[in-house]
Amino acid sequence: MASFLTDLAKPYVEKLINGAIAESSYICCFACIAIDFEEERARLEIESTDVKQRVDVATRRGEDIQAKTIFWEEEADKLIQEDTKT
Repeated sequence: MASFLTDLAKPYVEKLINGAIAESSYICCFACIAIDFEEERARLEIESTDVKQRVDVATRRGEDIQAKTIFWEEEADKLIQEDTKT
């Protein structure tokens, strides 16, 4: 009787364990992605500062700034402010 119950429960336990493993892999993947994002954010901050300085110089010279440059600055600022800790 005990082996019958064990055999009956075995596929459900396997599904439960496989599901838990699959869900935990998402957490691990997110952690890796967050670490990569933090590394790229540092590079983006440097590039963003460089672009802002160039835009300031061009503005002082009276040059027109393309809309895509302003859009890039705004998007870069949003990414830099993104919180990956929560």
